[in-house]
Amino acid sequence: MTQEDFFNKIFVFLKNLFYYFLEIIKNIYHFLITPSTLNFLKIFFLFFSFLLFLAILILLREIEFLNKFSQEKKKKITLKKKKREILFQIKKLEDNPNKEILRKNIIKAEEILCQVLKEDGFEGENFSEQLEQAGEIIPNLKDLEKAHSFKEKIEKGEDFDEKKGEIILSIYLQTIRLLANF
Repeated sequence: MTQEDFFNKIFVFLKNLFYYFLEIIKNIYHFLITPSTLNFLKIFFLFFSFLLFLAILILLREIEFLNKFSQEKKKKITLKKKKREILFQIKKLEDNPNKEILRKNIIKAEEILCQVLKEDGFEGENFSEQLEQAGEIIPNLKDLEKAHSFKEKIEKGEDFDEKKGEIILSIYLQTIRLLANF
């Protein structure tokens, strides 16, 4: 067999293969354009489009759910960080080597309590308004009102008993721990 015969056979083979594929495509085309097949394809593509639409809706809902979930998770992480910071601040306040530091710690404790109340949704123009709004969740409301008036006095520079100051500070710290769930 010569090289020319070999190429002729390959050419004939490829030509027949090409005609065979064209015949298959032609038959598929004629099958698809028959009225009964066209109706079936219309129904099939309509059903497929409906399923695709449902899948897209489900994916959009999942994405929305995941976004909400991640936002809630971020809020929880932020809240945990804030609670850790508050706990750290409280631990600092418990150290009272002298009267002046105790005075500063009482003032700082009320500021921290205001912050905790704001984070819990009790917005008020001042501490007294926040206490009024949060009255139902604070068991020691009367003690806090007394502590607030004591704090007001020491802010003005009035002298105070260290023992009473420690009791006032412990009232603030106990309430902060209660509200911040420590």
